[in-house]
Amino acid sequence: MTPHDPIHNPEHYQARGGIERIEYVRANGLLCEPGDLLKYLLRYPFKGSAVQDLHKANQYLAWMIQTALYGRGEPISAQDFAQSNQMDELETAVVVGMEAYDTTGDVEHLHAVQSALVALIEREQENAHE
Repeated sequence: MTPHDPIHNPEHYQARGGIERIEYVRANGLLCEPGDLLKYLLRYPFKGSAVQDLHKANQYLAWMIQTALYGRGEPISAQDFAQSNQMDELETAVVVGMEAYDTTGDVEHLHAVQSALVALIEREQENAHE
């Protein structure tokens, strides 16, 4: 496994030990890179390390260039992603619902995702009070 570094291999995305979020997103054409690049560009003067955020923006640009030149990898199913990251039923419902929405464009899948997220929020609030 690659050692953790805050730009190329952040520890918080490795915590569960499964398929990395960026691998899943890129393999399935979810195009987070432009939005994430802009996120780091806009926040760098105000949050954390400015240089680190600019390096992160540059990493997203590098991934965009790599995809433009070489294409995407084999798609990864939401079920495989959830299973490899040992996600519970609610977390899996979010990932599967997002995949279903991305495939069909049916807003009902977003409502199902929202219900699962609300249940996750409630669960975490209860756990925080214990």
